[in-house]
Amino acid sequence: MEKFILQSKQIILDDNQINLILFPDHYYLSDKIEVGEVISSKLDIESQVIDMIALYTPILFQQIQEMENIPQNIKNSIEL
Repeated sequence: MEKFILQSKQIILDDNQINLILFPDHYYLSDKIEVGEVISSKLDIESQVIDMIALYTPILFQQIQEMENIPQNIKNSIEL
């Protein structure tokens, strides 16, 4: 079993806000699902990343389990 882990990437927008995007750190799933939020660049980005990962890990895991285009063997190989 492989642990379901989210990675983040940050895109700085024209208005100096940051588009924070989370996606699975899995060779097959990394381009299948993602979630993003726009945050102020004045906020503590590291704590925002940690909070978003804590919030969205179970949500994205469940969404992947329900997706029909993901093979069952991939779904069975990951755990929270």
